[in-house]
Amino acid sequence: MENQIINSVEALKKLLCEMVEGCAAPVTHIDQKGFVYCEPHGVARRSHCPCRKLLVRELKQLQRGEVLGSYSRPSRAAERRNADRIDGYDRDDLGESPDY
Repeated sequence: MENQIINSVEALKKLLCEMVEGCAAPVTHIDQKGFVYCEPHGVARRSHCPCRKLLVRELKQLQRGEVLGSYSRPSRAAERRNADRIDGYDRDDLGESPDY
């Protein structure tokens, strides 16, 4: 069991920021071409190239050496629909909506 844990930890790749050689900060962002960056470099990159924060599952996929699928942002309508939900429950169910 202990060997399995050690092997799974060793299997994770150390991701390095691709903005500056030798940057040791943890990777948190990805640009539209697939290059990964740390927080400060990712924010700086946004000024001239679309760059977004990685999702936790995406970061884990990259650490395992897997390729990310295409990313599609939820539509604004879907974001509005989900804004009234908390962990799968409507706010009405939780008694948080005003009485009309």
